[in-house]
Amino acid sequence: MGGLRREQRLRRLGELGFTVPTPTGWRERAGCAGEDPELFFPIGSRRPVLAQQICQDCPVRELCLADAMASEDPTMRWGVLGGLTPTERARLFELQRNDRKEVA
Repeated sequence: MGGLRREQRLRRLGELGFTVPTPTGWRERAGCAGEDPELFFPIGSRRPVLAQQICQDCPVRELCLADAMASEDPTMRWGVLGGLTPTERARLFELQRNDRKEVA
């Protein structure tokens, strides 16, 4: 069932204008591979500055962000993914959705 939900999200993101990449194996090339996950999913009020710095030069940052946007539950965004905080990803999704509405 989880695969179906992911496919529905991918399709919806495509409808909203997101390019949804499908290559596999990109996680092994990520700048965060081998880093402490707590840097990217801080507990409490810790700021994700170091995580965002690691993401800045990541060779697969766009793939990571596209994967996050396609698979995360919008009501439960958490952590730094693709270099963006949950709030930044929510804004990006809203901007993309609004742009898509204006074109239609």
